[in-house]
Amino acid sequence: YDLNLIMHEGQFYSFEPEELTVRIFGTGAAWNLSNPHAVFANGGDIKVEGLINASNIAAKVDVKNVDLQTFEISPKIASGCAFLQAEVNGSLQTPEVRGQLWGQNVDIMQISCNAVRAQLLFKDSLLTLAPLVLSLPDDSTLDGYLNLSLLDGKLKGFKLNFQKFDVSQLRGLLPDSVEDAELSGVIAGTVSFDGTRGPDYWDFVVDGRRLHFDGNDIDSLYYEGSIFGKQSEIRSLFVRALGGTLSVSGQVSGRERFSGTLEGDSLRFANIPAMRKFLPDLKGDLSFQGDVEWSAEKKVGNFTMFARDLKTSERDLGNFGGEVVIDDAGLRVNSGEFDKLGISIDGEIDWAGKRPYKAELLLDNVDFSFVPESHGIKTFDYGGLLVSGACSLQGDLQTGLPDAVNMQLESIRIQKENDVIVSNRPMQIVYQNGGIEIRSLELKYRLGILGVEGVVVPGKSLALMVNGKDFSIKALGRLFDLPNWNYEGNLSLSARLFGDLHDLKLKADAGISELVIAGRSIPEVRGRVEGDKSRIIVEDAHITLPNSSFNLKGNIDLAEGYKPININMHLSVPHGPLTDLVDYLPEVFREASGTIVADLNLTGRPTNPQIAGDLHLKADTLAFSNMRKPLTKVDFAVSTQDMVINIDTLEAHLGRGKLSGRGQVDFRNSLGSVSAHLSGEKLDLSFMNLEVNGASASIDIGGDLYNPIITGKVLVPRGKFNLSTEIFTRRRKLDLFFDSLAYRFDIEVPRNFWVRSSFLNAEMRGKFSISGDLDDVKIDGGVSCVQGNLFFQQRRFRIDTGEIKFGGVEDSFDPHIYVKSEGQIQSTKIFLTLQGRVSSFTPRIYSSPPMSESDLLAMLALGRDMSSVTHGDSKELFETEILEGLKNSYLSALIGNTISSALNLDELFLSSLFDRSSGKTKSFIRVGKYIGNNIFMAYEGTMDQAEEETYIFEYRLPKGFVINIEFKEPVREQRINVRYDWKFW
Repeated sequence: YDLNLIMHEGQFYSFEPEELTVRIFGTGAAWNLSNPHAVFANGGDIKVEGLINASNIAAKVDVKNVDLQTFEISPKIASGCAFLQAEVNGSLQTPEVRGQLWGQNVDIMQISCNAVRAQLLFKDSLLTLAPLVLSLPDDSTLDGYLNLSLLDGKLKGFKLNFQKFDVSQLRGLLPDSVEDAELSGVIAGTVSFDGTRGPDYWDFVVDGRRLHFDGNDIDSLYYEGSIFGKQSEIRSLFVRALGGTLSVSGQVSGRERFSGTLEGDSLRFANIPAMRKFLPDLKGDLSFQGDVEWSAEKKVGNFTMFARDLKTSERDLGNFGGEVVIDDAGLRVNSGEFDKLGISIDGEIDWAGKRPYKAELLLDNVDFSFVPESHGIKTFDYGGLLVSGACSLQGDLQTGLPDAVNMQLESIRIQKENDVIVSNRPMQIVYQNGGIEIRSLELKYRLGILGVEGVVVPGKSLALMVNGKDFSIKALGRLFDLPNWNYEGNLSLSARLFGDLHDLKLKADAGISELVIAGRSIPEVRGRVEGDKSRIIVEDAHITLPNSSFNLKGNIDLAEGYKPININMHLSVPHGPLTDLVDYLPEVFREASGTIVADLNLTGRPTNPQIAGDLHLKADTLAFSNMRKPLTKVDFAVSTQDMVINIDTLEAHLGRGKLSGRGQVDFRNSLGSVSAHLSGEKLDLSFMNLEVNGASASIDIGGDLYNPIITGKVLVPRGKFNLSTEIFTRRRKLDLFFDSLAYRFDIEVPRNFWVRSSFLNAEMRGKFSISGDLDDVKIDGGVSCVQGNLFFQQRRFRIDTGEIKFGGVEDSFDPHIYVKSEGQIQSTKIFLTLQGRVSSFTPRIYSSPPMSESDLLAMLALGRDMSSVTHGDSKELFETEILEGLKNSYLSALIGNTISSALNLDELFLSSLFDRSSGKTKSFIRVGKYIGNNIFMAYEGTMDQAEEETYIFEYRLPKGFVINIEFKEPVREQRINVRYDWKFW
């Protein structure tokens, strides 16, 4: 027979050609195949040039772009399409193939290769590729060989040598559990496989640089070892990572058996992932060295461990050293010690069950300040909480936290600033069944004792007994960093704090002796209280002052966050003296003597309580701060009926006058509606820079007790006011208990009101008002000058016209002033005007006949113009005059008020005038006194018999006319003037 065969979509074992052509000829069973040609669906083909018969083959084979799976090669070993040119000879059952194999875009061992080239030998069913060269996408190459059995598809031998191999190419070989992990870096080395031994044998020599795997950086790695079956040998593993180095050598059998040595040097805790998760702020280095044999049946090991420069965020823990021993029972830590902390530790962990552990710690002046700090409590400074004693604990690793802790502390030392608090006796803290029991905690500070005993169940409840005697509250305040703590005293108490943490209850009997608050001494405070999150009950509180006392009793209702929302308190003040007011409220009272008795109830909101009860105050003297003359014979009494407080008595004497009043505070339908009226006649008042004599006032008070509205009218027939720089500064806001305050006082000054300063002495009259609230004060209106003098360069100028206008400067008393005055030196009249705010007015000076500014200044300083000044004038004389003009500028303000009050004068002005002829300063004085309402008499001079003296007599006629008569001695000169005073206010 002889035929040409064409077959479409045929199948021969794993061969599935799209088309097969071949010549078949022969006689009987002696068949022959000539030049078979197979074409595959992807365009590849296999051509055979030669003859194949039942006994042997002799042909040339040309394979182009044929899938390797056609030859039953597993995709795990190789995948892709290949090219082959080879010669095939030998028997048909065991042919021998020799040729060239190559391919593009082929995966070898799941490694992507741009190109593959090898010498191919197939003999006795074994495929050998040697030499084998792989070209990778990054232009690097791998070389080696490969032996593969085509009978079973298994690898019999393999070796690859590589340089600068990108390990990301090995991602396909990673286990499923870490297939998504990041992998990068470069390695070099040799990997070989021998499948001819009993178990498969792999051998590795790998050197890596800048590796990154699953978030961990490895600076360098060297691994030399082998794997045979289920066993592996780590001949040498050296890793530079985690800030240090790690060395491992040994054997691994199965999955859980290891025997070998481990050594770590300077591994940083901050770089170890497990430590970062457990202790994120721990820093330091870990070193260890030891041998271990680990399996399910046997566990033996011994390590020495050293941790250096251990630190947390704010604590230096020092170094730790110890020995770790592993046996079949568990793991033991022997003689572990923290050198700086003073802690020695011995402990063990069992492998059985939940892996229970127990430990014994010896504490020698250990700084425990980090314990409260780790819970956000910043009470203790570094080194501020030292304890000594022993502590034992036990638990299991499955639950983590210890089940039981027993701490026996021999001493505790707490230091805050210069305060040192120590334990008075040994104490014990026991943790078991989820609760912490405190036994015999007793602290001592100087002569004081403070003890605590009880049980705390974290997150649930507590029951504590607190007892103390004469313990310093100043030390307690500093210990707990209480803000604005300005208290001193000795605390004694017996208290119980108990209940659910969300609803704690308190019962206490406490007292404080020698209490000092902001420098003010309170001899004793004692009381009994109880409460919970909704209410505080003051069963009895007694406050003893140096000269009096008072009692409190009642309750305070609390909202969420322990905020007071309602009170019902009874205040009782036994009959006693008033003198304590000056000691405890010096910013309000300057002087107080007399008695007070009160019995009051306060109910409602703490900020605006309703008040009921009786109060009676009788004071011999009562002076508010900055009031130089006190109120005398003060009698103030209130009583309550049907929620209405009646002012039964309000009387007080102020100088020669009397102040009286009446009114009530009605709580029936409001916060305490106020309706009161005060009036006074012939009142003498000295307050700061102001002195008033014979004043009358009428004041009405409305609004309510916490939002009062005050209006008043005041007539001042006689007074004095000293201008000084302190009154121009911004006023401090009123710090009162009112929610709001509105006031207005209209003040009328007919005349005889003298304004003084270092440059001014003038009688004023006018009308103005003072109004304001808690934040601001405003003065409107003004006054004009009746008569007076200005003093400039120690010269006196008689005022012709003057006025002061208030207002214009917010929250400050700095009025606008305009004054025109004249004086005479020799035959020259000199005019001086002042204009502007009192704190910064502008003086202007001119003369008649007109003179230059330099001549005017020379005239003022030397008594003559510049043209008459000679070189013979003493420079020291000129300097002395200038200095004297600056010295004692407030002489009248400092002395005048005292003398004028003592002599009952309306005007007293003291100053100094410089005499250039003698080079000496002479005293100048002016005194004046009103006789009745229309007659004014005054004297001015130097009190030197040789100097000029002036006697002044004024008589005020109706409708503003004034007759002025002056007598000068010893020159015996008289002058009569008539003037008219315009009233602008």
